[in-house]
Amino acid sequence: MLLLLAGCQAGKSGPAAASKAGPKTGAASAGETNAQKSIDIRRREENMIATCMKKNGFTYIPHVPGDMLNPPAPKPSDYATLKTFRSKYGFGDVFAPYVYPGDPHIAPPAEDADPNDAIITRMDPTQRRAYDVALDNGVNEKTGPPRPLGGCKAEAAKALDPINYLRGKMRIASLSNKNAYDENSPEFKQTCAANPDCFNYNADEARLKPLRDAYISCLKSQGYPVENENFPDQAAHDFASGLTDKYDKDPDPFKTVISPDDARKGLTSEIKVALEDLECGKDYIATQAQIDAENRAQAPPSGGLF
Repeated sequence: MLLLLAGCQAGKSGPAAASKAGPKTGAASAGETNAQKSIDIRRREENMIATCMKKNGFTYIPHVPGDMLNPPAPKPSDYATLKTFRSKYGFGDVFAPYVYPGDPHIAPPAEDADPNDAIITRMDPTQRRAYDVALDNGVNEKTGPPRPLGGCKAEAAKALDPINYLRGKMRIASLSNKNAYDENSPEFKQTCAANPDCFNYNADEARLKPLRDAYISCLKSQGYPVENENFPDQAAHDFASGLTDKYDKDPDPFKTVISPDDARKGLTSEIKVALEDLECGKDYIATQAQIDAENRAQAPPSGGLF
């Protein structure tokens, strides 16, 4: 729970005792202005990181992620558009890519090329280890216990985006289960006060809970198990994804090979699942999208390093 709320884009599983910040505020036109302010913060942070890394003997090329410079348009959430899409593509990412390869309606966004990746790939393990420690104290390492936030990224965030820096500290603390910040700590209250997903939680949950409960009840009546009731929109999708096992011809668990005929059969089944899911969850899906948009509009600018 703390991990979700400490992140830049918190989930909807916040504390029942979230900060009571009163009614939602913020001008509708603030979104674009804050987006540009966020980019400006990130550019300054990236330049600061490059200078810091140079002092540590490394080359670092400032890079603002492409999805920050050109954020993708929000996905449609209205019933008519979703029904049209799902009637052809199902959920769009299970069997449809095999049936409609290259279709722009389901193509994933192009990967953003970070120029620092080319620098990293030329390093030997010892150099890479030193680079990671200098950059962020190796907080993203996949092995070993979580490391405290540090390095050049932490210095930049602490100086230019202190709430985001504190969120990063809280995230690492929650991962390690050591020195974690509870909901009554000053740090949690400070980050919650700057995070619409957190300070609006009680009001948002009051709108969503009856719709979520109805969604879950409907899915279960259709025979779809709901493993995580905080995210019922995953249940039918997970069920559809499991159908690939029936048609996958490759025994390698890390590869999927499906013939065109089987892909079409699978897509027919997936479309049925996706439409049943939509009928169950149309009110919840639309309301969740509306809440997300409202909270994005209220969010203060942030470089989003952590």
